Amino acid sequence: GTSDKMLRERPEIVKKVLRATLQSLRYVQQRPTETTQYIGKEWNVDPSLADELYRSMLPAFSKDGGMEEKGIREALAREMERVGMKEEVPLSRVLDLRLLKEVQKEF
Repeated sequence: GTSDKMLRERPEIVKKVLRATLQSLRYVQQRPTETTQYIGKEWNVDPSLADELYRSMLPAFSKDGGMEEKGIREALAREMERVGMKEEVPLSRVLDLRLLKEVQKEF
């Protein structure tokens, strides 16, 4: 993820990446034909499989670049288990959505 240092010292760079991510998400969601063609070409699969892949992936894409709190907590719990960490970690210690919220207002 993005480091505290990067968030503090280079917020405009982080915001540019967030903007590009949000634009990409919107493109994928609003242009199924182009996205399916891209999948077919890049993954070297026939059009019917590309369409099936697109439709299966679409529900996983966020509308606003964010993630539900439940999903974040589950991902954090899996990572804590993976590294053998037992203590509870508040989300605020590992997650800063401030810049994402700023960029979301632009859309």
